[in-house]
Amino acid sequence: NSANSIYLSGVSGALSDSYKDNYGTATVCPTPPVSDLTTSISGPSTGTPSTPFVYTVTVNNVGSGASTGSVSESFSIPTGLTFNSGGGSGWSCSPTGPVAGPTTIVCTNSSPNIPASGSVSFPLNVTPTTTGGIAISGIVSGGGETNTSNNSATSNTTTVGCGISAGVLSKL
Repeated sequence: NSANSIYLSGVSGALSDSYKDNYGTATVCPTPPVSDLTTSISGPSTGTPSTPFVYTVTVNNVGSGASTGSVSESFSIPTGLTFNSGGGSGWSCSPTGPVAGPTTIVCTNSSPNIPASGSVSFPLNVTPTTTGGIAISGIVSGGGETNTSNNSATSNTTTVGCGISAGVLSKL
């Protein structure tokens, strides 16, 4: 008796032999493709108080399938930074409270359809209101993904200062 044989009870002779080992081979079920979204946020290295600048937000799909459904990213805006606007290419951004930090900004796209290994980017326009180091953080969600362990990012630190003008040198 082979370990892979099937015998039919009540069937004998040649008929029994025709069914022996006639059940096919084992099939491995494929894993359905799924999206896996990550985010990155980049801003300028320096800024000046009351002079707007732009963070570039990129949502990446590192999964094996396209994203499905709505995708949102929530940003923590710190004290010393004011949200001006954001979005574009299907993204809309709005504050959940005041526009001046500390506050939260949520950007949503109802159907970005980010392909596997693809990405989409949009701007987040802000104005610093004080000097010092400023960074924002974001968490992306939705898109049909299930791996939420890689969904957050923090921007580089933008150093906001008043700068020093070299002025004009003259011989006395």
